Amino acid sequence: MNLTADEALVARLLAAVGGDVPMAEAVRMLAPDVICHMDRYTVHGAGTWVAWVEFIRSRGVENLKVQVDRYETGADGTITALGSLTGGPEGASVPRGRRTRGGTARYRVVDNQIVEILDKSVEL
Repeated sequence: MNLTADEALVARLLAAVGGDVPMAEAVRMLAPDVICHMDRYTVHGAGTWVAWVEFIRSRGVENLKVQVDRYETGADGTITALGSLTGGPEGASVPRGRRTRGGTARYRVVDNQIVEILDKSVEL
């Protein structure tokens, strides 16, 4: 998959969800005051995104990964990642033998930092 620089930045952030990228590096990818729209909530700050990742990891799912099927970059530059969470033995599924239904998340990147995230993933 050939990615633009902004898509590659989003891909590295998503790799941090499963621990393939150190959390400290992920935090540097986020603007300090990043706006995160998660489910019905809108929150601010890189620390909130980290807390969200820690919550997902605390659910007891082994080998948690974000599996991106494709990236789409809109005319406004917003990047949409389409895919799902996987986990379990050998990344089989999430949670306990199931793969989540497909989800999407959109990212707005400015000056090589993610400044806004709109997460439309399914609950674990």
